[in-house]
Amino acid sequence: MTDLATESPAPAPLLLPSHPLDEAHATLARALASLAGAQDVDWVSTAAAHYRSELAEMEVQVRRLMVAVDWARDDWHRARTLAWMHGQ
Repeated sequence: MTDLATESPAPAPLLLPSHPLDEAHATLARALASLAGAQDVDWVSTAAAHYRSELAEMEVQVRRLMVAVDWARDDWHRARTLAWMHGQ
């Protein structure tokens, strides 16, 4: 017979869904595609240079967000692996 006082309970399952990070990555990819399409527009306004500059800055910001999401996805995979190694 096993002494219940000395037996440790099984660890609770660790719920780490990845789909929010996957959705964020897909959304940012669509944003980059939209920005790329906007670059192909023939600007007829005198503010064309300003619009292109704004679009370029937006692209830089979206790419920075994408890098942050990629880092978060890497962290997620590491956490998931460590949890699995510890029985969760």
